[in-house]
Amino acid sequence: MSNCKDIQIKILVVGDSGVGKTHLSSILTDVSGSMKNAQCKWTIGANVEILIHKYKQGTPEEDLYFCELWDVSGNLAHTTSRSVFFNNFHGVIFVHNLTNRKSLENIRGWSEEVLDGDQESGANVPLILVGTRLNDVMKDKKTLVEERSRRMSEELGSVLVNLDCLDKKALSPGSAVKIGKIFKS
Repeated sequence: MSNCKDIQIKILVVGDSGVGKTHLSSILTDVSGSMKNAQCKWTIGANVEILIHKYKQGTPEEDLYFCELWDVSGNLAHTTSRSVFFNNFHGVIFVHNLTNRKSLENIRGWSEEVLDGDQESGANVPLILVGTRLNDVMKDKKTLVEERSRRMSEELGSVLVNLDCLDKKALSPGSAVKIGKIFKS
């Protein structure tokens, strides 16, 4: 008989408006595969999605994580109020659009805003940098765009994931493989 611990964690999903944060959160938490939120609307404040993740690291003990994905609005109008969401978090997913260089550059500002918002949480939490719309990057620019993402990931000290939105295997509904890296830290 295995031991099981229930653990609740908060993961922030941040980035500029329109980069795909809500869609990514929906894909990660949609275990049915129905894509209930295929037509995402603009987020006002924050939207919270729940992901239940079982983690077992080669032992009979299993941890059950109740992951709250806090999809925080990237709209500039919400800049002064969104800091209320940046406390007591256990990981951050920074999202940018690979076809929009400015959204990648703005990740530095997001990093400062989020990690400075809660010194206790932000000091040693796992970070993931997700680039969306790899499929829309022109072939002759793909190497350059991926290199920029890689450099930003190194600067942040994060795991890097660039997603081809047309590849159903890149991040299938209900899949939390890449998110699982948060639990290994």
